[in-house]
Amino acid sequence: MLAEATARDIFVAVDLAAMRAGLRDPDIDADHPLGFSLANRGLCPSIETSLHAEFDWRVIVHVHCVNTLANVIRKDADEILMEKSPVSTGAM
Repeated sequence: MLAEATARDIFVAVDLAAMRAGLRDPDIDADHPLGFSLANRGLCPSIETSLHAEFDWRVIVHVHCVNTLANVIRKDADEILMEKSPVSTGAM
């Protein structure tokens, strides 16, 4: 979907102030960003919206390490990740 960002309007506006307030209020479920969406165009805010709301920057870019994602989606992910964990290897 991000690959279409130059051709389509794929970003979803959210009520940032309300979401930030919700992140600090245990009675508000700010972990479900759809409730803070300002427009209903069939798109949903990213599940990472609440993380992005924590930063006071105009633009936030983050990437995901392909190797990490490749390991996480494996059926034996728990085993693989434990092998790579500094805690399990004593590397800390």
